[in-house]
Amino acid sequence: MQRSKALRISERLSTVVLAAVVLVPLFACGGSAKKDSYRKAVGEQERCCQGLQDDRARAECNQAIVRVSDPAAKSSDVNDATFRCVERNFVCDPQTGRATKEASQKAYDCITDLGS
Repeated sequence: MQRSKALRISERLSTVVLAAVVLVPLFACGGSAKKDSYRKAVGEQERCCQGLQDDRARAECNQAIVRVSDPAAKSSDVNDATFRCVERNFVCDPQTGRATKEASQKAYDCITDLGS
């Protein structure tokens, strides 16, 4: 039951981040090259995945990371704030290669507060 709750929180966080990523181009007018929360957040998640011993699990973990290909979307104010929430709250669970349940909840709460 704990695993399914953690998975739901992780899925919820992924959904929120993905929704922000998809919606950002509608609101963004570009951004500053100095903003690098996206790079830092993705880097933290990649490093966490790399700790997994199983090649298949490591590949699946890396595929689950939300990525953005549009440079303007990566650095837009909304996306920067969203990925800053992920970056600041990320704590690696070395068993899963993903954020801990508590870290996922904190990032989710942070992202939810952005809309307030």
